[in-house]
Amino acid sequence: MKQTRILVITIIAFLMLVLASGCGKTYELPWDQFCVKIDGNKEIVLSAEDKNFIIDLLNKGSWVSDMTECESDYVFFTQKQEVRYHSACGTFNDYTNKRSFTVSEEQRQRINEMLNVGNENIMDKKTIILTIAETQPSHAVFEYKDGKPYCFYAYDSEGFPYRVFLTDFGDLKEKDIVTVYFSNEIQELNEINPPGEWSVKYEINAESVTKKSQYD
Repeated sequence: MKQTRILVITIIAFLMLVLASGCGKTYELPWDQFCVKIDGNKEIVLSAEDKNFIIDLLNKGSWVSDMTECESDYVFFTQKQEVRYHSACGTFNDYTNKRSFTVSEEQRQRINEMLNVGNENIMDKKTIILTIAETQPSHAVFEYKDGKPYCFYAYDSEGFPYRVFLTDFGDLKEKDIVTVYFSNEIQELNEINPPGEWSVKYEINAESVTKKSQYD
């Protein structure tokens, strides 16, 4: 009898845990199109990580039962809602549930970086994700000319080394994960350098580089 009671209590506790874990999941990713730029009706392609960040933000948002008058420039289609976003003020308007909430400035900046707000001129450029290398013996990650950096070394997801030429380095540093924008084709090289130096496989003339933001 005692064992039966313990089993029943255990089952009830498990069911309560399952139900609790499902609470608050109002917004879910759709099966197809997720984000569209309203001006021009252009689909914005986001990474799985960025999509999950948006969905998590919507589910944890401090929503108020009122719609703002923001002129949204993006729309997010979840499984059951149409949520519009204004990049200038960081406000989401849920047109389905008639409510809204405004994100923090840090969150707004990250969302706008995902959407490439203000950089529409490079949205159609070719891109590649690279990780800036670490210094090796007798060789530097950043090459300098006349006291200014003009190229850096990095690796793609398969570990192939790249030399990236750039004019504006900003605050780039070793181990940064970056998106490299370019127009010309990636050049394949056949360099074989002595041990301790970079043997570069590919070379890119970059138009710009953006860092991947680091958030918890």
